[in-house]
Amino acid sequence: TTKDKAMASSSKGQDASKEKRRGASLFKNIGIHHVLIIVAAIPCLLIQVLTIGLPQQCPSMGDVQAPKVKNGEFNITGMEGVWYELAMKDSTQPRFCSCQTSTKELVGSMLMDNFTIDCVGDTYFANLSHAVGQQQNMVDSRWNGMPLLDLVDWNNLVLDYEESTSPNDNQYEWVLEFQCVQGPRWMNWGRDWIAFYGMNFYAKDYRHQDEVVPAMEARSRERGLGPFLDNLLDLHVIDHKDCPFGH
Repeated sequence: TTKDKAMASSSKGQDASKEKRRGASLFKNIGIHHVLIIVAAIPCLLIQVLTIGLPQQCPSMGDVQAPKVKNGEFNITGMEGVWYELAMKDSTQPRFCSCQTSTKELVGSMLMDNFTIDCVGDTYFANLSHAVGQQQNMVDSRWNGMPLLDLVDWNNLVLDYEESTSPNDNQYEWVLEFQCVQGPRWMNWGRDWIAFYGMNFYAKDYRHQDEVVPAMEARSRERGLGPFLDNLLDLHVIDHKDCPFGH
């Protein structure tokens, strides 16, 4: 009858409504928790991927520096002048850019560092500074004038260097720089991890890049930095052809 059909339809509607409420309740009580767990896990999973092959902690200065640097033979005045970045592993520098230079000047106990990089036809400048520390290493470095980043200090270590082959030239032939920043443990389930590292291969002449970069890489591996060189992207050799500035 019409009445029976109406009652059956009403019953089906009530059943559907109950199922809908039950599903909403299930999502509220269980689904949201799953979503939150997944959201919280994403940074940790990214950390696991980005740190493949890396140690959990940044190496200590004494573990990675060449003996001649640790013994005080390195002189910070040999860092003054114009440098050409021949190769790098540094997430602050886009790999499609080129022509990187660094002009360093010692002012009191600070080594001022005017960095340039050419990207998409334009030259960009960065004002860096490094406090000179023990063994004349560059420590407590800072990126000046860059919002938020200028609030962060990091250690910029001299790993190794090569003496100049030119008479009466105090500037080194090349210098290896290394930076490493420890990440907050709360982002990795309470475990140690490395949030950032950078390796910069600087030389006073870019014209012998094919010979100098392999020698510098070999010296870096001797210093125990193979895991950093082999982590994810390979060592990037910088293009110094047709550079509009400083060449």
